[in-house]
Amino acid sequence: MSDSGAVSAVSTVRWIEGATEERDRIDRALATGGEALHASAHRSVVAYDGGDALAPRIVVKHYHPPASRMRALRDRVFDRAPAWREWRALRTLHVRGLPVARPLAFGIDAAGRALVAMQRVEGPDFATALDRADADERARLVERLAACVARLHEAGFVHGDLHLGNLRINEDDDRVILLDVQDARGTTSPAARRRDLARLLFALERATGDSATGALLLAALPDDPGLDRARCAFLRDHARGRQRRHLRPGADWRALETGPPPRRGLGVAGIEASLLDEALRDAKPLRSLAPRRSGRVQIDVIELGGRQQVRKRVAAGNLRRGVADRLRGSPAARAFRRGQRDRLVSDRSAPALAFLEHRAWGRRPESTLLLEHVGEIDLDAWRPASPEAARDVAIAVATWLAEQHAVGLGHRDAKAGNIRMTWRAGNARFWWVDLEDLTGPRPLRESKRLHALVQLNASLADEAFDADVRRAALDAYHARLPFRRAIDAVACEIHERSIARDHRYRGRPTGPVTARQTP
Repeated sequence: MSDSGAVSAVSTVRWIEGATEERDRIDRALATGGEALHASAHRSVVAYDGGDALAPRIVVKHYHPPASRMRALRDRVFDRAPAWREWRALRTLHVRGLPVARPLAFGIDAAGRALVAMQRVEGPDFATALDRADADERARLVERLAACVARLHEAGFVHGDLHLGNLRINEDDDRVILLDVQDARGTTSPAARRRDLARLLFALERATGDSATGALLLAALPDDPGLDRARCAFLRDHARGRQRRHLRPGADWRALETGPPPRRGLGVAGIEASLLDEALRDAKPLRSLAPRRSGRVQIDVIELGGRQQVRKRVAAGNLRRGVADRLRGSPAARAFRRGQRDRLVSDRSAPALAFLEHRAWGRRPESTLLLEHVGEIDLDAWRPASPEAARDVAIAVATWLAEQHAVGLGHRDAKAGNIRMTWRAGNARFWWVDLEDLTGPRPLRESKRLHALVQLNASLADEAFDADVRRAALDAYHARLPFRRAIDAVACEIHERSIARDHRYRGRPTGPVTARQTP
């Protein structure tokens, strides 16, 4: 792509730093036009030929002057202009031998834009390399990433914006190269390093859709007990910042209104309102599940846009619940908002697509929620084909739950009936489908974690998971997120409290009762 505007604007550049031969080479390159790589309100990134046939290609970041005069004044007074920060950090890190692009020059063009020129890193970005890699190559990529981050931190620096878009694989030596270093700074603070890793782990999980790649990275780095707290704090701040910009009508949501009777609600902006309205009100079910919660909840599987979705209709039931729902919002509204917010930080739940509610004086509220269809079966209805399958699924769900709890993501009704699963080729994938009871991110007390394990254990039948399998699952949870008490004492308490709930679990062992068999 040609960027002729950039050529005319930078035909005369007042170079402030950089070797004379590099400045001349960049001037020749700028005169040839370039390939636009990125453009925003704040800066444009353009790639140019190296000035002659054999020279490496050049990337120039064109930083637009801030629209606010106060911001421009602040940047000058406190020496915080983004372009200058980028150049200074790039030069410092390169001198220290850290994996960044080679800095070439810094200048100001005739339009008043600051220019940061560097040698282009040839090779795929990290996300693309991950997507193309098989399991072995993915492990090697993560090892190289861990080495890159460890080297940066050991040198006394943090990146400040460590996500996959700022990582590239150098095709010459397969090293991971750090890009966009304007927020990099020198510090040996453990808290700053943890924030770097928290952001990177979040980016890895969003790119891959699971925590396996993040677990590989954690295994390659030194153990840090404080990292989970840093990840929880990062998720909380990320959700708070994103929901103000996105979770509102006009951004990610569209307002829905239909009748009679008059119903109002919200839906995701990516699906037409007429389709959402039809799915919520009139679509005939492909199949219906047994009513739940004393008949108040009716769940149907319907078709929307050629795909199966789940429609969940909820009636208030008694008068007390109806009054409460008028004050706090209907169950469908709460589930939609809670699920949408949770999706900002996690893929642990079924995506909420829309809701409608009918609220009128003198009538108890009714509401309908539309969810994306996930999984193959409810966890509480699954019966393993072999003891090995039972063990694998039990350990997988315990690890899945531990990963959530470690970063402050909880659920107030953690029973197996609220978990959908897919089990293929020995790999398990789980989703929460009760969105109303999702909690977090905020630190979870040990009592809350234990309560969730009791809920899950009590809701699983003895014939599906025996005592040995349950204990193996508890050990896997404890290995990821240890309890302060002895694990045998925790196991005994889970057993006793599960029996007291009088659900599916009866605590029948498959052999002689031993401490090891206690669930």
